Amino acid sequence: MLTIKAAREIVREHTPAPLIKERRLIEARGLYLAERVMAPEQLPGVDNSAMDGYAVALPENAFGDEPVKLTVIGESRAGMPWKETLTAGTAVQISTGAPVPEGTDRIIPVEDTTREDDQVRLKTIGREHDHIRFAGREVLTGDVIAEKQVKLTPPVVAWLAGFGIDRVKVFAPPRVSLITTGEELVDVPVEQTLEPGQVRNTNRIFLESLLSEEGLEPACCRHVPDVLEPTIKAIDEAGRDSELVITVGGVSVGQHDHVKAAAEQAGFRPHFWRVAQKPGKPLYFATRDRTLLFGLPGNPVSVVITSLVYVYPALKRLLGAPNPELRTLAGRFDQPVENLEPGRAKLLLVSITNYHHQTAQLRPGGPQQSHMLSTVTNSDGFIIVPGEKTAIGKDETFTIHLFPWAEIHVTLPQRKRADSG
Repeated sequence: MLTIKAAREIVREHTPAPLIKERRLIEARGLYLAERVMAPEQLPGVDNSAMDGYAVALPENAFGDEPVKLTVIGESRAGMPWKETLTAGTAVQISTGAPVPEGTDRIIPVEDTTREDDQVRLKTIGREHDHIRFAGREVLTGDVIAEKQVKLTPPVVAWLAGFGIDRVKVFAPPRVSLITTGEELVDVPVEQTLEPGQVRNTNRIFLESLLSEEGLEPACCRHVPDVLEPTIKAIDEAGRDSELVITVGGVSVGQHDHVKAAAEQAGFRPHFWRVAQKPGKPLYFATRDRTLLFGLPGNPVSVVITSLVYVYPALKRLLGAPNPELRTLAGRFDQPVENLEPGRAKLLLVSITNYHHQTAQLRPGGPQQSHMLSTVTNSDGFIIVPGEKTAIGKDETFTIHLFPWAEIHVTLPQRKRADSG
């Protein structure tokens, strides 16, 4: 059987480059830029004021001991600039962000002045160019204002819109199809009582929610019985509609497990089946043209783990994300873990109990059974334990792979007060 590392590398090698499309900026929120964006204009566009106060042109005698009085000849407001030139001894009342008139040598804040009719007395003359934001100080025309693969978050969208940019090239989000299999699965209201042998289709809910975290909705969701022909039809149609097909269940060795055969009859080329890992051994991966197909095992924890280890990085690459892998932290166990099963590598669910000295304190999230979704809800991520290990010692270190939804609050060490010695 393949190792986890080898299987992940096969997936990476067969994940195609993301497609590129042009979209309106406001409709591209959450996507990743497919090219650098250059400034079409400078920022600020004109010299403008950083303060409410007065734009002044000081006379030559302003640098003596006598109080300075200037004649106020007008006002410059945002959207209504004063268009005449200041001459020595004059001032214009000005608002924050308003264009600075020609001839201005500094801005005097309003709190440093006293107004008397058309005269303004300066309590201080400040320094030359005080409180003037010069044109192009932040960005010059042609500067890079957003790099390729930057995510279009709300502030990035606002930043680009401020330059008058309306359309951008982005990596097109992939279309994703979900197929669940099994006679026992039902989608029913939560309050409805299940018939004997029925199981609510939580795997579909999990995968839809995982896609939603990335701003995606499935192109289609289907459920098929454990019958070959409907499975072939569902996989074939999903492969035509999507760049990514995720099936759940039907990939083991039972007589009712048809996903592998159905995928191959639908024209998918298999790349591997079964990985030396627990949970998630009967994982299947195949491709057809640009379409990736992941056949996940049916147990809920196996679905969570295999989707995060294999599907999630592929999905992020198809989205054009610069960092497609799960976040990681250094971790150390605060208690020993005994009686680990030898053989396959173990994807052990763990919770973080504390964080200090740049290391997360770890312990198992609960019973490590592939049907027990409760352990996932009590965990922050997982570690990969080599197959030959049967125990973890107290203070033994591992890398924890964090769930995308994990809220880890890292407390930074407090700075010493300057007067604390």
